[in-house]
Amino acid sequence: MEEIRLNTNQKILKDKAFKLYLKKEYEESLTLIEECLEISPCAECFTIKAYIYKSLKNFTEAEKNYTLAIESDLNDASSYHLRGNFFFRRSNFYDAIDDYSYVINNSNLEYREIVIDSVLFERALVYCCIGEFDKAMEDYKKTNINVRFMYILPIAGKVNKEILLEHIVQRKRFELRVIK
Repeated sequence: MEEIRLNTNQKILKDKAFKLYLKKEYEESLTLIEECLEISPCAECFTIKAYIYKSLKNFTEAEKNYTLAIESDLNDASSYHLRGNFFFRRSNFYDAIDDYSYVINNSNLEYREIVIDSVLFERALVYCCIGEFDKAMEDYKKTNINVRFMYILPIAGKVNKEILLEHIVQRKRFELRVIK
């Protein structure tokens, strides 16, 4: 499906819905975003709807709307990235890897340049979670040094960077012991 441009009424509804979402007025926000989607489907509106459902802890609907955002604009890598983050936080690790890999391999150059370090780092963390430490290290080495030391992403209440580094160091120590 091709990207759909918002008309003026949709932009107004979307902006109001997002402001209400930020104020944690989820039901009102949901009503406005559904009105916006009745005019025509668009990735931005589905994404806001996913945010709302995630905040309401309705994860099934959140996932459904992240997927609808992707389906409404297959070229929008940000929707894959957001859904990947959602999967990661829900411990759907293989789905997260698929979405992060899409962003890394298929997103337009402009978007990729903006997010590549964080997506590689996030995918490295996912690889750690499933025990794929060599792949984690490979992605980790591709990230910018600033991301390595500054990027913070919570994993089920744990701190990310330290977990990644700890796993990588432990894995390397184990490999060195096995070689000797």
